[in-house]
Amino acid sequence: MMANIVIEKPKRSDIEKIKYLFKETITTAFIKEGIGHLTEDITNDINEKIHKLMRSFQDDSDVIFLIAKIDDVVVGTISYGPPNNDIRKITNNELNNMGEIGSIYVLPEFQGKGIASKLIKEMLSILDKKQVTAFCLDCGLKNAQQIWLKKFGKPYIIREDYWGKNCHHMIWLCNVSDFKGD
Repeated sequence: MMANIVIEKPKRSDIEKIKYLFKETITTAFIKEGIGHLTEDITNDINEKIHKLMRSFQDDSDVIFLIAKIDDVVVGTISYGPPNNDIRKITNNELNNMGEIGSIYVLPEFQGKGIASKLIKEMLSILDKKQVTAFCLDCGLKNAQQIWLKKFGKPYIIREDYWGKNCHHMIWLCNVSDFKGD
């Protein structure tokens, strides 16, 4: 774990740095998955995350956004808000009233240093204070799924072949209290 990490809500002055992080992390993730050629999907994913970030700045926002910074560099992000379209579709809107933890991204050169865990821990602390008892999380990328399987255990739903043959989508349903000690 890196000692000089600061977790905070983003400021408007951080927006361009966060956009850069999304572009780098999402593009890298798609390349690692062997789907880097899906440039329209990459662009759509980046734009969806930027839209969520911008919603978090609204006074009546239903989105909480946090960033991890080292010095003045934004190295990671996490969000909490309404479930995304994939969660809604796969669960037939069953989890519509549940919040989703998402947008968990860490710059490639800072991965494996505990930054995502620190972001998750801080978000869960905020949710606990807001008396949120449960959340959902989803993932369609195989490499990231392995991380979430270790962190969050068995998925609530696995939609097989959702993204094509042997490309499944996983949704976790978790209790905040199960991770308070992490």
